[in-house]
Amino acid sequence: MEPELRLAVLIDAENFSSKHVKKLFDEIAEDGHASIRRVYGGWDAPQLRPWKKVMETYSISTRQECCYSSGKSASDSAMIIDAMDILYTDVVDGFCIASSDGDFTNLARRLREAGKFILGAGENKTPKAFVNSCNRFIYVDLLDDDASPEDDSSNGPKAENAQSSKKDNRQKDYEDNAPSKVIAPTRDNSQDDEIGPTPLEAIKSALIKYFEAKASLGSEKRAHLSAIGNYLRKKHPDFDCRNYKCKTLAQFIKRFDEFDIEEQPSEGDPRVKTMYVVCKKSNGDSKKAR
Repeated sequence: MEPELRLAVLIDAENFSSKHVKKLFDEIAEDGHASIRRVYGGWDAPQLRPWKKVMETYSISTRQECCYSSGKSASDSAMIIDAMDILYTDVVDGFCIASSDGDFTNLARRLREAGKFILGAGENKTPKAFVNSCNRFIYVDLLDDDASPEDDSSNGPKAENAQSSKKDNRQKDYEDNAPSKVIAPTRDNSQDDEIGPTPLEAIKSALIKYFEAKASLGSEKRAHLSAIGNYLRKKHPDFDCRNYKCKTLAQFIKRFDEFDIEEQPSEGDPRVKTMYVVCKKSNGDSKKAR
């Protein structure tokens, strides 16, 4: 069994709502264990009062920061300093930066350059530069409380507080009971910076290029579903089929006319089905996702 990833969870309370903390720690369980948990803010602010109960529930240490200059955030500076201190002590394998503030982009890049796994978490308004600086990014406001895990392709080990039923029911979660239409998340076009989940057209284009590359090497135009999931997450750190109102990766892939899902019995156990993504066509005249 692979060891758990030890993560330092650093939360910007001024740019991350306390109502998303449960979702955050549920997602952290997909990648590792939150061995360090800290939340930063000026706790005299009335809007941060809901954090008190959350901090007790999830055993999160508080960092009280006073603002000495108007328009400046002392909390951001404290988070960055703590992150670098933790990096140099080398007591964690990765960091979770919970904030919708793009000012943490350079911090995420620096930690990633040091070989640490970076999990980002924020709302749909998070600037793309910060999103792309992470190994994985989750839009907590797009996740349903009762959403099923997206697929079996994650390489990250499971933490102790992950639901045991997740692992047992993953194959069942591939069943095609998705809604009849992929719904692209809404975007706030009033902002200049690119924000929100990766557009469907960009995902489709990436998949077509993936299969075209396989064809150029003489390989057949099909791949394991898990390999496709890993590829899309490496290509787009914010990729998550739940962002598009699909519960599984198989359901998401079936919404494109260019691709199909094949199930074949596993060589080791015929009762277990292995799932493949098949590219039916790769020309530029292909239809858009339904």
